[in-house]
This record gives sequence, C-alpha cells and structure tokens, in this order.
Amino acid sequence: LAVVVGHERSGNHFLMNAIAEVCGYKVSPYLDLDHADVNINFYHAETLADVLRGLAAHHTANVIKSHHDAAFFAPIISDVADHARLFYIYRRPGPVMASFWSLIQGSPWPEEPVAGDVLTFAQSPPSGRFLRCQMAQAETMFARWADPPRGWRALAESHTHVHLIAYEALRDDYENVMAS
Repeated sequence: LAVVVGHERSGNHFLMNAIAEVCGYKVSPYLDLDHADVNINFYHAETLADVLRGLAAHHTANVIKSHHDAAFFAPIISDVADHARLFYIYRRPGPVMASFWSLIQGSPWPEEPVAGDVLTFAQSPPSGRFLRCQMAQAETMFARWADPPRGWRALAESHTHVHLIAYEALRDDYENVMAS
C-alpha cells in the first residue's frame, strides 16, 4: 500500500499523483483517511491497522491519503510496515498557511478558524473541523503545521518504510526525487 500523509495544503495530491504515475497506483478513487465517509473509525489506530491489512491482502493499487499526526501512526507503525509504505510530504510554512487560509475563505461550509488575513489565521488556535487529525490541541495553526514533521522525522529514522519528501524538492527535482 502507498499511504501519503501531510499537513493540509502541503502537496498531498501532488505526491499522490507522482506515485501513481511512477509506480502504477491509482488516485481515482483514493481512500481518504481524513474524512469519515465510510464506516471506519479513523481515530482508533488499531482499527486503521486492521483496515490497512485488509487492503493489502486485496492488493489494492489505490493511494491512501491522510493528514494524521505521526503520534496516531506510532503505535501501529511496525504492523503497518508489513503492508504499506508511508510517504510524509512537508512544505514551507508561508505557502502552506497562505494556501490554507485562501482555501478556507472560499469554503462553502464553515471551517475554523476564520480570520481576516493569513497572519491572524496562522496565530489562531485550531478549532472546529481542524481538530479531527490532531492527537492533542495545538496552540496555533502555525504550531499545528510545525509539530507533525518532528514526529514523522522520528518515525522515518527508526522505520525504513517511512519516507519524508519535501514539496519543494518534488516540485523542483521531480525525476530524482521519484527515482529515490
């Protein structure tokens, strides 16, 4: 299985499409662990491990997408290693916050926090629907962006099936990033 994880607006779909192109996976449809559109408890790590085992047994070629924190995957990471490769994509904070704020401004449903500008948004505490992928409350939206890469870096150092990919590297050196 190919599981792509990253903060919202960090290039998840860019990486999903790259994996599909290079490795023969499908991105339409993809399993979105960010939304509970199916009857799976995406907030219970052991349930997710069972789902991933089942998908691996069926040799699914559909990319799986998540915005979950590394702390969510940490208890099941060794089990997941037998069935999946995890790709964590990260991006510089300025473009992420600007893109995220812009997305929220155009959202037809209430997303939180609502702020008049990017800086206020980055300094606001996460609220509403944004709490869904956090294991603990972050102080600000910026902290919500800054904390996950540390956890994913630690998982990548101890598990060879976790790969960290910089959005900018993928964008600027696509061929070499995808070859490695």
